[in-house]
Amino acid sequence: MGIFRFIFSKYFLINVVIYLVLIAIALWGVLYSLDKYTLHGETLTMPDFKGYHTSELNNFLKDKEFRYEIVDSVYDDNAAKGVVIEQNPKPGVQVKRGRKIYFTINANSTKKIKFPNLVDVTLRQANAILETYGIKVDSLKYKPDPCVNCVLQVLMDATSIEPGTMFPVKESVVLVLGGGLSDEYIAVPILINLGLAEAELELKRLGLNLGAYTYEDCETMEDTLGAKVYKQIPDYQKNKIQLGQSINIFLTGDTTRIPEIVVDSTLNIEEFVN
Repeated sequence: MGIFRFIFSKYFLINVVIYLVLIAIALWGVLYSLDKYTLHGETLTMPDFKGYHTSELNNFLKDKEFRYEIVDSVYDDNAAKGVVIEQNPKPGVQVKRGRKIYFTINANSTKKIKFPNLVDVTLRQANAILETYGIKVDSLKYKPDPCVNCVLQVLMDATSIEPGTMFPVKESVVLVLGGGLSDEYIAVPILINLGLAEAELELKRLGLNLGAYTYEDCETMEDTLGAKVYKQIPDYQKNKIQLGQSINIFLTGDTTRIPEIVVDSTLNIEEFVN
């Protein structure tokens, strides 16, 4: 009887009511906080940013209360440089305010590759190699050389492209090819006392090629850099040579080995042509 009297007492009922009110307040607080945290009912439809330039994103996203991060760049010839190519989340999905968007953009610079070594490669091989890199052949030039249709040099805007040079894809090059030996003869040039670079330049100017070259009496790098031609094959005395042919040279670091140049004035051009 005492227990029932306590349960139905005014004091017990007041405490029960207080506990129920406290529990209700606590539940309301949890639900309210959860609702605020999840931004319940405050979603937006994700816009399509494809084609937007990166310079436009800040102003546009500020109004939409989005954040963004550029996570990757690709090379797309069909799109303008610096514009959005892909986005995550995708356009059209419902997202919360403040959601971060991840963009992939089209690179601002043209893709570059290390230019391959095409010297002495046939025209057919060169075309195949360049095609794999996305490089076009604009035109062909020929110069006298024993190796017919072999690549002698690659040019862009009249400038030689060295192997390993970083080169933009989709650009065009000119291939300089061997056209066989010419029927024209010239006197063998005098290369004595020239350095390697000087000798090669002189040969190219005359339509000839540098063949094999060797260094002698060179103990240091300085000796090698300062070495001069002391012997050449064929010799410059009483010799004629077809355009496109090669001359072998021998360089020395010992200047005493360089002979005095003596030119035979009785040289008759006709006897070498016929």
